[in-house]
Amino acid sequence: MSSIKIELPESLGIEPQDFLLAAASKLSETGKISSGQGASIVGVSKRTFLELLEVYGVSLFNTSESIWMMMLKMRAIMLAKIYKISRIVTQ
Repeated sequence: MSSIKIELPESLGIEPQDFLLAAASKLSETGKISSGQGASIVGVSKRTFLELLEVYGVSLFNTSESIWMMMLKMRAIMLAKIYKISRIVTQ
């Protein structure tokens, strides 16, 4: 595992644990790390990390545009099967 050293001015009033949580939350939100990895970075249990994500407004579910598009395509395929449509456009 890599490590970094960041010096935060005391005048900011940011505790190191809060900084780690903010960084891990953003990395988790963008899908760069899993919730388990985030918990490890912050030094808490996975359950606690998931609860703390709410503080930063991070959803537990990835609702990115690509997932929405995949869901729409799946819905189109299901409807095509229901209505016996032989050809659908999914692009």
